[in-house]
Amino acid sequence: MKHFAIITTALVIGLLCSCNDDDGPDTPTKPISAPTNVNAEINGTKVLVYWSEVESADSYEIFRSVEGSDYSLIGTSVKLQFMDNNPVDGVNNYKVKSRKGTSVSSLSTATASVNLVYETFAQNAVILRSSDKAEMLNYEILKGDKLGLYIGNSSTKESYSYKNACWTSSKPSVAQVDPLMGNSVTVTALNYGTTTITATDEKGGKRDVTVTVVEKSAEFTVDGVSFTMVYVTGGTFTMGATSEQGGDAYSDEFPAHNVTLSSYYIGECEVTQMLWFTVMGSNPSKFKGGNLPVEQVSWNDCQTFITKLNQLTCKNFRLPTEAEWEYAARGGDKSKGYKYAGSNTVEQVAWTYANSGEKTHVVKQKSPNELGLYDMSGNVFEWCRDRYGNYSSSSQTNPSGPSSGSNRVTRGGSWSLDATYCRVSNRSNKRTPTITSDYIGLRLALPK
Repeated sequence: MKHFAIITTALVIGLLCSCNDDDGPDTPTKPISAPTNVNAEINGTKVLVYWSEVESADSYEIFRSVEGSDYSLIGTSVKLQFMDNNPVDGVNNYKVKSRKGTSVSSLSTATASVNLVYETFAQNAVILRSSDKAEMLNYEILKGDKLGLYIGNSSTKESYSYKNACWTSSKPSVAQVDPLMGNSVTVTALNYGTTTITATDEKGGKRDVTVTVVEKSAEFTVDGVSFTMVYVTGGTFTMGATSEQGGDAYSDEFPAHNVTLSSYYIGECEVTQMLWFTVMGSNPSKFKGGNLPVEQVSWNDCQTFITKLNQLTCKNFRLPTEAEWEYAARGGDKSKGYKYAGSNTVEQVAWTYANSGEKTHVVKQKSPNELGLYDMSGNVFEWCRDRYGNYSSSSQTNPSGPSSGSNRVTRGGSWSLDATYCRVSNRSNKRTPTITSDYIGLRLALPK
C-alpha cells in the first residue's frame, strides 16, 4: 500500500503538470492585405509610385514589370511612396505588397502604369541660328539685340520637334533664354560677356553653343576729335550682281559668289576733314569743312594717315577689304536686300550728281543703312584695301583680293556721278594708288 500511494501521488502530480502546460489549440495569424490603390507619375527622368495605406502594415515592397515581363522587386519603403530612379523606356507597370513583421501580402491587384518615351536628341541634332540656319560654335550678338536658335538636322537644317528640350544660359546676367522648354529659343543680350547656351533632352543629352555679347559701337578720340566704329557681326553673304541689282550690274560684278567674313568694326561714316587734319596736320580737300568727308587723298596717302592714327591710338585701323565694304553696305546680318546702302530709293541715302549741287556734304545727313552706317552710297567714293581683280564663282572666306595688280578698288559712288555708281555691288571705279580726286575719300575698318 505504501508504494501504491507514492505512485498515485506522482501520477496525480504529473497529470496536474500536464494540464498546466496546455494553452489550448493554435490561433492562426491574420493575413495582411495589399494596397487597394496604386498610382504612378513621371517625375523628370524618374517615376514616383504611391499607394493607399494598409492598416497595421509597417513597410511595403514595390515591384515593377516592363512591357509584360515578370514582376521583380525594385525596392522597399516605410512610407506610402517610392521613387523609381531607374525606370526603363517603355511601359512600366507597378504593384505593391504590404508587410508586417514576417507577414507579407500578395501582390496588389491594383496596378499603376506609365509609358516612358523620352525625347532624346538625334545623333545629327545641332543648334542652328534661326535667321540663316547657320551652324556655329560661337554666335555673336550685339547688346540689346535678340538671337533665335533652334535644334535642327546638321545636314538638312530642318527643324526637329523636341517639345521637352530644356534651355539654360550659364550666365543669365549676360544673356537670357525664353522659353525655357521647346525646340527653339530666343536669346536676349543683356550685358557684355560670354555665356554658354545649352539644350538638354529628357535623358540628359546636351547640345551647347557659346554666345558672346559685344559692343554695338566703339568710340575713339584723338586730340579731342571723336569718331565711331560700328560692329559688324560676321556671316555669309552673296557678293556681286545679286537679283536686286537687275540690269544695272556691270560685267565685273559677275559672277555672284558666296563670301564668309569674320566680325569686324567699320567707320560709322567717312573720315572727316577734322580727323584727317588732327592726325596729319594738313587738309588736302577741295571742299573745305570740318565735318565734310576728306577728299583728294590717294590710296598711298590713306596708308600714311592710318599708320599715324594707329600710333596715336595704339590700335590696328586699316582700310576695309572690298568684301567687308560690300557686306557692311548691304547691312551685314541685318540686310534687307536693298539696291543701295539702306534703301531702294537712292535719294534717301545718297548724295549723287542729281541732288548734291556738285559738291560734298556734311557726313550723316542722309538716312543710315541697316547697321547704322552713313554715306555708304554717295558723297565720296571710298578706298578699299584690295587690289582690283576679276571675281571667281567659288566660295571664299575673308578674301583680301589679288596678290598682284596695279589698281586699287574704290566703292560707293559719289556726289559727281549718277545713282548706278551708288549701288552696293558696283565696283567699276578702279584707281591707281597714287591718284587723287575731289570725289574720293576713305572709311576706316578695325579688326575685332
